[in-house]
Amino acid sequence: MQEKSVLEQENVADTYDGPSYIIVDKNALCDIFKYTFCDSCNQSTLKLEFGHKYGFSHQLKLVCKTCSEQKMECFTSPRLEKKSNTSTPFDVNVRAVRAFLIISGGHASVEKFCYIKCYINSVYSLASQTVLNYVHNSVQNAYSKLNQNGSNTVTDESFKRNTKGS
Repeated sequence: MQEKSVLEQENVADTYDGPSYIIVDKNALCDIFKYTFCDSCNQSTLKLEFGHKYGFSHQLKLVCKTCSEQKMECFTSPRLEKKSNTSTPFDVNVRAVRAFLIISGGHASVEKFCYIKCYINSVYSLASQTVLNYVHNSVQNAYSKLNQNGSNTVTDESFKRNTKGS
């Protein structure tokens, strides 16, 4: 009997209470609201707007274009609990950094992933550059923390060479 691949196995997210992520085309997400009526003006002009981007987390706003009422606002990822005076990271960004560290891809792999993501979208925009910079800085900070703790688990040789003087 052939074993199922990770993608074919049952969805773990169905039984997990924490954050669960899927890759969704923004147009498909916007189409959900195309024929939904506004409870204030009774028009089907609700539009999903994309606000600020923080790494892989995006701000979403549901706004009625007829009466200009904002129905809701949220982010595509929850923030983690604040543990210090630094800014509170989004769960999805921390998971992305951990994933690249676990697969030993390191900094170079994060940059390749962001480049490919931008290439697939066929637009290498300022927003994509912002994501790349954020992920770059997050991974660099993770490597710095590993080095400060005396860990020898950093495997990305080019990253080690480029950060020795910092």
